[in-house]
Amino acid sequence: MLAPDKKQPRLSPSGSQPLIPDKFLDIPSQRLYYLSLGLLCQAIKIVDFSWYLVNGDEGNTNCRKWLFVDFAYCVILTRLRIPRLTYSKTVVLIQIALLWFLDGLMFGGISLNLPYRSSDPGTLSTSNSRVLSTTTESATFLDYIAPFTFGLLAAAGPRDAHLVGQHTVRMSPISTAQLNPDSLPFCLSPPSNFVLIPVLLNNTTPAELKFSLTTLGHDVPEIYELTAKDLKAIEQERLAVLRASRPLSSARDSDEYDEYDDDDDVTHESESFLQSTQSLVHIRITRPGTLRLESLLDQSRVPVRISHPSTVNVVPCPTVEFIDKELVEDNVRSSGQDPDLELMIRVYGVPPLSLRWLKTINGRREHFLVEGIENNSASKESPSKIRQGISEEMKIPLSIALDTPGTYVYALEEVADSVGNVVRIGPDASADFSGLVQTRTTRSLVVLRRAKVSFKSCGPGSPTSLLIGSEASLGISVNDAEEFDSPWEISLKYEPFPDGDKQNRRHRSWNKTLKTQGHPGDLNARVSVPGEYAIIGVQGKVRRSKLILRGLLLTNLLLQRCLGDILSPETCRVIEKPLPTAEIEWKQIHEW
Repeated sequence: MLAPDKKQPRLSPSGSQPLIPDKFLDIPSQRLYYLSLGLLCQAIKIVDFSWYLVNGDEGNTNCRKWLFVDFAYCVILTRLRIPRLTYSKTVVLIQIALLWFLDGLMFGGISLNLPYRSSDPGTLSTSNSRVLSTTTESATFLDYIAPFTFGLLAAAGPRDAHLVGQHTVRMSPISTAQLNPDSLPFCLSPPSNFVLIPVLLNNTTPAELKFSLTTLGHDVPEIYELTAKDLKAIEQERLAVLRASRPLSSARDSDEYDEYDDDDDVTHESESFLQSTQSLVHIRITRPGTLRLESLLDQSRVPVRISHPSTVNVVPCPTVEFIDKELVEDNVRSSGQDPDLELMIRVYGVPPLSLRWLKTINGRREHFLVEGIENNSASKESPSKIRQGISEEMKIPLSIALDTPGTYVYALEEVADSVGNVVRIGPDASADFSGLVQTRTTRSLVVLRRAKVSFKSCGPGSPTSLLIGSEASLGISVNDAEEFDSPWEISLKYEPFPDGDKQNRRHRSWNKTLKTQGHPGDLNARVSVPGEYAIIGVQGKVRRSKLILRGLLLTNLLLQRCLGDILSPETCRVIEKPLPTAEIEWKQIHEW
């Protein structure tokens, strides 16, 4: 029998076996993996080339790296002896040369000096390769072969060799102007009605500044020009305002105080955040509109590059105030009277607005925030007004409930518009509202407790006794009365008994008003006539009331009083004790 043939290993065209035996990894897989590795290297090379083009970094490092990688790839491929990927030494050298040539072109190792005629004698070449120049200095052998090593070897030239030849020179626009560098909102507020818009300059001294101002709601801009003299005058005015508002320092009390120290301190504080090449100028605006920085020339009359954004909107500052007059003169209420009160607030600004306000009841403070305040009908009819930054006036009703006795304070804190302007108009968090204040941003009132009045030690089951020809004291208790509303007036009614002597004037019905003296407390009424006494009313001090008729605020001549509550017992019977009598009855005594 013939022995079965054993599988013979594949041989390369040169007759040698692969470096990696077929039993560990078959030949097709070896070819696939190694070619995939080559494609991966070329992909990474393309990424490095793209990064080199975008950033413009020095390409010598990348060139050296890829020269070594391509050389190692071709040499390792030769050593692996993979069938169909085994080439002769001549082919391998050609492959290495082609790859190195491409690396030199891609990463600046080789430059092509093509004929070029420039119309501008100051034009600089964008090639970063060095060109040998004919000088009187001697050149070594290394100087001649260095250009052919694609950056692997450096020429040993003189110390100033880096100044010879063509280089890449990148000009950066360092002379720039930026309007409103901090992106702050600006608004005009009376009484000054002007605002200073900052312009940040970098490495330039302005000679002429041109800007345009477009009034809100219009499309035609107005052009203005400011010279260096105008800019200096604005800066001096700004520093003068800072010095006037700057608090007096302790240096004024020292003997070494100099009046020129303030000027140095203000200038140093205003420029402390600037770099050495930066400066700051301001544009003075006195009316609302859209400001655009058109151009700026330096002292050499060279235009300065303007950074974006180059526009800023200047609008009227938002305002808010109370416009109702009811609580200005009438800020006292009694509990149960006018349980619901409506305050009217007027807001003005670029919608939608937001409003912060606070409510204080008996020292307990609550803060509120109202957002999205806008006139819905106006915004639907003309939505372009909001986009153009046109201010609107709106009225907001604020309903309040007076269900708890005590002191009520409503204060407006701050208002903000849609542009970003925030104006704080009310008191700070530590403000004291102990007193009643009525200002444009504050409304306060007092809700008094209702006094409780009743007879004391007298009631339906316990009448008061009255001696003939004398007086009796009727005790009236006054509780929960506010000293602020004293003296209290108590209405007392008298009705005689039906069997009384109506012909006697002392036994006729009457009404009488009694007043408490000093602090609220008990009140004693002296009566000398028997009958039934009843408390029919209790009132505090007189206050003036208001009538609102067809939107007009009118003063009513009718006087109102803070009423109290009448508790039981509200009636007291006074009974006159009869005179003592003695009766003698005579009876006959019968004797038995």
